[in-house]
Amino acid sequence: MLGITFFLTTCSPTKKHYQQQLFTFGTIVSISLWHTDASTAEHIIEDISHTFDNLHHQWQAWHGGVLQQLNQRLATGQTIPISTLPAPLFSLIRTAKHLSLQSQHLFNPAIGQLVALWGFHDQQHLPFSPPPPAKITHYLQSKPNVDQLLISKNNLRSTNPALYLDFGAIAKGFALDLILEKYASQHLDILINAGGDIAARGQSGQRPWRIGIRHPRKKSMLAAVELHPFEAIFTSGDYERFYDYQGQRYHHLLDPRTAKPANTCQSVTVIHPNAATADAAATALFIAGTKKWRTIAQKMGIKYVMLVDKKGNIHITPAMEKRIQWQVAPPPPISELPP
Repeated sequence: MLGITFFLTTCSPTKKHYQQQLFTFGTIVSISLWHTDASTAEHIIEDISHTFDNLHHQWQAWHGGVLQQLNQRLATGQTIPISTLPAPLFSLIRTAKHLSLQSQHLFNPAIGQLVALWGFHDQQHLPFSPPPPAKITHYLQSKPNVDQLLISKNNLRSTNPALYLDFGAIAKGFALDLILEKYASQHLDILINAGGDIAARGQSGQRPWRIGIRHPRKKSMLAAVELHPFEAIFTSGDYERFYDYQGQRYHHLLDPRTAKPANTCQSVTVIHPNAATADAAATALFIAGTKKWRTIAQKMGIKYVMLVDKKGNIHITPAMEKRIQWQVAPPPPISELPP
């Protein structure tokens, strides 16, 4: 963890705004606090940083993390006592399995081998070209998903040696839920921005937290939205981790049905009270694409969705349309709304 900045803004003797940025969880994490004293703010920020660091070590699917060790044992068919796992890791596994089932496995945390095949497991380096078609075909024959991860009262095991857990599409959301739940009794006015994925409690001073939604093809904001006191907002986009090869963009949002990057969207933004659900749903709806996103949103209980398809058209739920404040003029075209 590297602390980058710490700001104090005094709006009045009783209204103070504290901000700090950290490098943790493989990204820049910004923490904003209102209506607290300096000592309390410093303690909370230090505790959040420590928690992020610990969870990152537990949930790393690569580079020697606790999850990598678990994956190695699952691949051999071992029965693993749940008591040997860190409690946050097992809780993450159960939550991820539930959300995967809700999404009809479009959010699929069992595809770690596919992530590695495409080279997106390495946060520092991107590949230069896609994997050979033969390797993709071979991977598709294994079809790993969380149905093959059997969880009993005391143990868990995998029935598919190709199953490799990678929680990159839910880890930040689940971490934000754990952290904010820890401080629920303090009724904080707090916003945590983990690399653009955001969860908040309370409000910003006397106003709601106002969040910008990035335009997937421009260095500007497409829209803005005000968060309610207990909400998270997550966006999955093809601009986050990608490379171009022979004129085509290859990004990290992999469709488990084809073993290739999903190809009908530029971005999907989701708002939900639970950050883990918002995180997993943003990925699932991106992969579901223009034909199936409405169905998956209903199954996952997602009310607020904005999807930008590969042509730049906007697909949006009625509830989200009521909250959006467009930052472009004139507003972008709105597709036919779902019922």
